Amino acid sequence: MSTDNVGFELPDGTALRVLATDTEPDQLMMELRIPSRGLRPPKHFHPNQVDDIEIVSGRLELFADGKWHELAAGDRFTVEPGQIHTYQNPFNEPAILRSRHAPVDSFGCYLHELALLAESGKLRLRHPMTLIYLASVLVRHDDCLRLADPLSRIAVKALAVVADQVGPSRARRVARFNRQVTNRLVGRWAGSLPPWAVVVHRGRKSGKSYRTPVLARVADGRVLIAVLYGARTDWLRNIAAAGGGELIRSGKRYRLESPAVLDRRDRDTLPPVSRQLFRWFANVFAADLRPIHNGVTTIGRDAH
Repeated sequence: MSTDNVGFELPDGTALRVLATDTEPDQLMMELRIPSRGLRPPKHFHPNQVDDIEIVSGRLELFADGKWHELAAGDRFTVEPGQIHTYQNPFNEPAILRSRHAPVDSFGCYLHELALLAESGKLRLRHPMTLIYLASVLVRHDDCLRLADPLSRIAVKALAVVADQVGPSRARRVARFNRQVTNRLVGRWAGSLPPWAVVVHRGRKSGKSYRTPVLARVADGRVLIAVLYGARTDWLRNIAAAGGGELIRSGKRYRLESPAVLDRRDRDTLPPVSRQLFRWFANVFAADLRPIHNGVTTIGRDAH
């Protein structure tokens, strides 16, 4: 697919355009304008492509080789296939970089799909539907770009199923379908297979007990859960009304204590790994975990 005249802007203000590559058809050259203190992309790698990066103007921090490198205008850096990397611009002025990907594989198609999403207004900052759209694109083009974190890859595949099977425009119908069908099926094994877990909660009006499978990160006696369908999600409202609930993870049962929905300032205090994993979600549920042993709750610091 031709990438001539492909150009678009991401929700944080990052602008991308593809440069002509007629002389070398098996490579793709693009230019990015990265705003000051824009969003940092999740750590990722290219399975087969070399990514040659040149800073045209400004300064940028590039993560590669397990550490951050500060690059200025005129500096170059080559990211090899399979090498985990990302970038950020913590400086006061925008930066412009040029990136050459070779071989192209499906990278041109990947950029085309992102451009179409951007032009149609489908990419909105910290909107849960944005994640569903992006997940579908990432799964289709995993020959050219993959997320580095295993939990993120699993979450992306789960969201892509939602997008590809029923269409992201039906998010509320998806939520109802999940509650009535998918949750009952996944719930049979979710409590035994991380990163899945099961939230046990009681209906606000019915008083019935419900079990909802979720993707969760558990560490140091605390759980973080991405809320995919907004702050009015049933299980979230039930937990808030009751002041708590339970979580089943790796076959173990925990009491959810001090439940809260984290805003951006709260998330800034999270450990770096958790902060990076949940930065794209508009709503993140957090609670302290207290293990339940034979019906008795005890303090513990398990991590899974």
